[in-house]
Amino acid sequence: MRITGLLGALLVLAGMAQALAGTDAVKIGVLTDMSGTYSDNLGPGAVLAAQMAVDEFGGKVLGKPVQIMVADHQNKPDVGITIVRQWLDVDGVDTVTEIGNSSVALALHDILETRKKVALLVGAASTDLTGKFCSRYTSQWNLDTYATANGVTRALVASGQNSWYFITVDYTYGASVQSAATKTIESLGGTVMGSVKVALGETEFSQYLLRAQASQAKVIGFIIAGNDLSQALKQANEFALAKSAQLVPFLLFPSHIASLGLDVTKGLVVADSFYADHNDRTRAFATSFVAKFHGKVPTSNQVTEYVAVRNYLLAVQAAGTDDGPAVADKLRAMDIDNFGEKTRIRADGRVLRDLYLLQVKSPQEAKGPTDYFKYLSTIPGATAYRPESAAECPLAR
Repeated sequence: MRITGLLGALLVLAGMAQALAGTDAVKIGVLTDMSGTYSDNLGPGAVLAAQMAVDEFGGKVLGKPVQIMVADHQNKPDVGITIVRQWLDVDGVDTVTEIGNSSVALALHDILETRKKVALLVGAASTDLTGKFCSRYTSQWNLDTYATANGVTRALVASGQNSWYFITVDYTYGASVQSAATKTIESLGGTVMGSVKVALGETEFSQYLLRAQASQAKVIGFIIAGNDLSQALKQANEFALAKSAQLVPFLLFPSHIASLGLDVTKGLVVADSFYADHNDRTRAFATSFVAKFHGKVPTSNQVTEYVAVRNYLLAVQAAGTDDGPAVADKLRAMDIDNFGEKTRIRADGRVLRDLYLLQVKSPQEAKGPTDYFKYLSTIPGATAYRPESAAECPLAR
């Protein structure tokens, strides 16, 4: 009986030790777009940002090495599913992060739920991820489609920029953002003077720009992205559209500014979650990233990857384990550190980081080749994001 009792006690202790220690390493899987449409915004820069967070911990947490694993989902849900199953079932990955594509992120919901593994969603922007597909194990760290639409429109309408015209890409993303932006504008007493749909991959925007100009709207919103946005902004500059209206691209990345130049992009207004000159810590991160990444300025998604991974490691440290449920609960319970400022994760998984209303500097205002933005105002996270009461997340009820 004594032997049996001792054996039982040892088995219990062994089980506790396994829960505390997990595998020989804490493994973080960065699943991203390494070479496709979103690679400039995410991709290799997001991998670097994750590694920078790990390096801040000296490459270890709970006495174990932290290992970054990287894979390209090619923006295909089936590819993402195959990779994550391998990671979780064979390779012992503890958390999946970035993802950067809503279709891929939504496809992974059931796998992460059944394996009880933490997912730190960065580039995936669907509000369904904190709505009907919310999970105890997932959190959404950067802009979603609601905040993209709501943040900049609310701030500008409040300042008197109350008449809008939209040039919108003709697929689900464009329709979703325009619908949300219109609701915000009209709820604040503003007016949408009109809109026009453009095909994905459009290169000639003159007719759409002339319609927008003829509307006499105070603000022209560009709900398009990538190279399409670059072409539209270049042609808007040729038409001197900024002399008669405020131009607002809903998704403007440093790569757009770098390729077009400040002469073309000066005066553009955007709402984003990162402003490099916000405080000493943001300045230090941006300087370090630029030095490590061939002079390229980090996008807010790449910065957010650093923030998410760093807070994940803080949660592992505080929980004393890399066990999925324990870390997921610790993330919800603890203060989230956002470059020295504290915020939280709501029950639906939304991380309430503030947004900043920013304006692109003129060449004369810029202090250097990567000094792109000047600060206009702060949009509190609680204002920018969809109210928790409006989500369809069962965890928020």
